This record gives sequence, structure tokens and C-alpha cells, in this order.
Amino acid sequence: MQHKYVNIQNLVIAKYKEIKLDEFDCIIIFLLLDQLSDGICRINTDYLSTKMTISKNEISRRIVELINREIIVIENENSSETYHFNNLYKMLLVENKSENDLILDMVSYIEKRFFITLSPIDIEIVKNWFVKFKMDTNQLTKLIDTISNYGEKTVRYVNKVIINKNNAK
Repeated sequence: MQHKYVNIQNLVIAKYKEIKLDEFDCIIIFLLLDQLSDGICRINTDYLSTKMTISKNEISRRIVELINREIIVIENENSSETYHFNNLYKMLLVENKSENDLILDMVSYIEKRFFITLSPIDIEIVKNWFVKFKMDTNQLTKLIDTISNYGEKTVRYVNKVIINKNNAK
């Protein structure tokens, strides 16, 4: 499947481990991309189960997980349910940015969202979110938005939440 001159399947193959997918997730995504290119806009686990070695229940569980991670996005249009991979495209293309670009983009996002200027220590903390905790931009922006909505607007608070989440794993 091509997306504006980019071969999405090749990008998924190159980056699946970095965006925390496994081989079964990739096959599900590839099959769904093929269905979309054929104009089939509904997820059909019966069809997928004929093409894979895992059970229909396991396919369903994985699809729910991909939806929860917003790799697959479900939308209701004209009382008809459809899906797309726009967030996956963004993840894959963002993953191609250098680590420094990601950090600078996140610093800029936090400064705008929290209405603050980050100190050098705060910037190092943000860097650790990418390097040490292996978080991606989508995870961080969702977390920062949630925390900001609760009135907490410090990098240190976000960092405590990330550390607590990682310790709970």
C-alpha cells in the first residue's frame, strides 16, 4: 500500500519494533491496508482468520489493542463504521525524524501547552522520555494533554507519571 509516494508496508517492516508492534500486528495491518485499497472499509475478523495462523479471538484481541493504541482509528460516517491508519502514517513518518528533532518538537509543544519556558534540566528530562522510557510522540502528547487538562503544568509532574507507569509494568 502506497501513501503519497511512501510505501507504508516497507516503513512498517523497517520500524515495527520501534513502534512496539510484533509480526502478527504487522500482518493484520497489511491485510487491512489491502482491504482498504480494495475499497473494503469494515474490519472483518472472519476474513482475517482465513489468512492467518492465529485464532479469530486472538485477531480480535489484537485489533482492539491496535484501536486502543490509535494505530487503527475507527470512525462512524453516515451510520457506517469505517477505519483508517492516519495515526500510523504519522507515527511512521515521525519515527523517521532524528531524535533531536523529536526532542525539540516535544519541548516546543510542552512550552506552548504549559505556557512555560523549559530549563536545561527539564529538556534533559524530556530527552529521557524518548531515550530511557522509549516513549513516542503520540503517547507523550496524549499524556501531556491529559495532565494539562487536570491543571498540572510541570515537566517534573509529567516525569513522575511516566516513572510510575513504568514501575507498574
